[in-house]
Amino acid sequence: MCSSDLNWRGTLGDLFGAAQVGGGDELYEFVLARLRATLAEEAAVDVVDAVLAAPRGQVPANADLVWAAARVRGLEDLVNSGAFTPIRIAFRRAAGLVKEHRSTDYDVALLGGEAGVALHEALLEMPHGADIATQLQALADLRPFVDRYFEAVLVMCEDADSRSSRLGLLRSIVERFAGLADFTRLSGD
Repeated sequence: MCSSDLNWRGTLGDLFGAAQVGGGDELYEFVLARLRATLAEEAAVDVVDAVLAAPRGQVPANADLVWAAARVRGLEDLVNSGAFTPIRIAFRRAAGLVKEHRSTDYDVALLGGEAGVALHEALLEMPHGADIATQLQALADLRPFVDRYFEAVLVMCEDADSRSSRLGLLRSIVERFAGLADFTRLSGD
């Protein structure tokens, strides 16, 4: 690599390829451990662990170190702002309900009325492919809709089709933010 390559951006797999070295599991784990240690110097360990546990960080060829560092910094800022606790609670509740429900399919008519439709519409309006600050703000903006949904709708109702649709909506939300961090790993402090 020449000095002009220092502004290079890509995945960990791309880096191994550019350096013409094998990207075996041991090398990947070493680099990830160094990244974790470096990020833990500027952010809480649970924030670092939550980001590195996210699905995007679990695939060695797709591990984007710059994106991981940006997620840690953005999430740390949100946690330190004091606004994250209610978001974490709502996300953990949704993730807990859909632990065994893998489908994101749902029928809007079965979501439980106005609160379900409002949550569905809020999810559809969320930006895709945005920077980390925008994505975290979108998560924060979604929280009141999730809270209202849990207050107004019985997710685990007796009707199997309604229950499946309601869980599908919640699974859609969980998956929408799963690439940012594993929010279930964040402490309540």
